[in-house]
Amino acid sequence: VITGRKLEDPYGCRTNLYVLGMAPSGAGKEHARKVNKVLLSSTGGDDHYGPERVGSHAGIVTQIAEHPSKLFQLDEIGRLFQTLKNPVKAPHLYNIASVLMQLYSSSDTVWISDAYADASKTKSIQEPHAVIYGTTVPDSFWNSLTAENVTDGLIGRLLPFEAGRVMPRTNLPQRAMPSQKLMDDIKFWVGYGAQQGNLTSTHGSQPIVANYDAAADSRLQKHINDIASKMQTEEESVASLWARAGEKTSKLALIFAASRMTQTLTITIEKQDVDRAISLSNYLTRIVLSKIERHVSDTQHEAEVKEVRAFIYESGPVSRTQINRKFRKLDSKKLQAILEQLHGTEEVTYQMVDTGGRVKTVYMKL
Repeated sequence: VITGRKLEDPYGCRTNLYVLGMAPSGAGKEHARKVNKVLLSSTGGDDHYGPERVGSHAGIVTQIAEHPSKLFQLDEIGRLFQTLKNPVKAPHLYNIASVLMQLYSSSDTVWISDAYADASKTKSIQEPHAVIYGTTVPDSFWNSLTAENVTDGLIGRLLPFEAGRVMPRTNLPQRAMPSQKLMDDIKFWVGYGAQQGNLTSTHGSQPIVANYDAAADSRLQKHINDIASKMQTEEESVASLWARAGEKTSKLALIFAASRMTQTLTITIEKQDVDRAISLSNYLTRIVLSKIERHVSDTQHEAEVKEVRAFIYESGPVSRTQINRKFRKLDSKKLQAILEQLHGTEEVTYQMVDTGGRVKTVYMKL
């Protein structure tokens, strides 16, 4: 966010990202948000800090119009995505997804908000730079996704980082202050806009251009060509996710270069920056694809089948009694039909186990 409207690559790519931090309850998701607030407030970057809750798409537009480079740290973003699924119940929230997608792709140009009868309410924002860091528990987010989210491009713009199972803390935390080097690096970018007068004003910017060296540019072009070839053979939902991978790679490479070459306006993107960006972008894209396969469904029945399958895969071998307890909400006949379907498609198998008393049925991944 501190390089917003101040830094770009030769192709006009900027540093705005939508990042998700996902971990179980009690894992400390709020700590990163606290750290970001400390870093901004300690370096004169308070204007970059936006609200932690969003009440409507108009609220986002108002914040960006007041200060075009803004960090939104949204807690429980999974609940927000759940709400976005139903435009009837919350029409004022449903349009958030559209605005976020438009802002993401408009960071190097002018963005014009909705048209109103009162023309003064229509916002024209030069190079909006919205950055999101949303936190949530994993299931809340993944279960909120719909097939429309996947194909409309919003999910393809996200960088979701998911922690695994978190072990309980065995010692008390120690307070640590940020290093002076880090503070000075941040102050450099925060202060750069102020030194340049209207550089980051609402009337547009004059960003620094970070150029690629020959090896880095060649590596990036190959990556983009590889993505294009891959998209030719994939179904729409998969292709739509890979479609954004190149753009995310460019943004990450630019950030990696600026993080490596600090307190200078002469920044070169090297092959190491591109390699790291490609590795991260590809890894997260594959994670999203696997999560979509497990969680996203077009029908209620498909969602129930995936939920039962995921439980067996993660917890198996599991007895029929354990499955019944887990899925009390499902009618017994429907649950039996789902188990038969999973067995028929050779995704799940079962065994009859003699416990010394009654024989029980145990299900497991085939």
